[in-house]
Amino acid sequence: CDWSSDVCSSDLQRDCVLWAARGKTDWETSRILGISEETVARHIRLACDRYGVTKRVALAFCAVSERIITIHDVGPWVYTPFPA
Repeated sequence: CDWSSDVCSSDLQRDCVLWAARGKTDWETSRILGISEETVARHIRLACDRYGVTKRVALAFCAVSERIITIHDVGPWVYTPFPA
């Protein structure tokens, strides 16, 4: 990742990255945020370009590493220990 502090230039771009990190498609994200699918794709592409990545998983990793989003934002992680 190219650790740039201004990767998400807007709250909308951060929201698009967050929903991508949660595994949502551009179409699903567009429905959730009430914007066009093309707008979501553009925000994801711009964020990927700024980090120098091509995969959404890599984008999510970079965004968590940069604290643009947190791992707790991505999903409810529940630790279930093995039975004793």
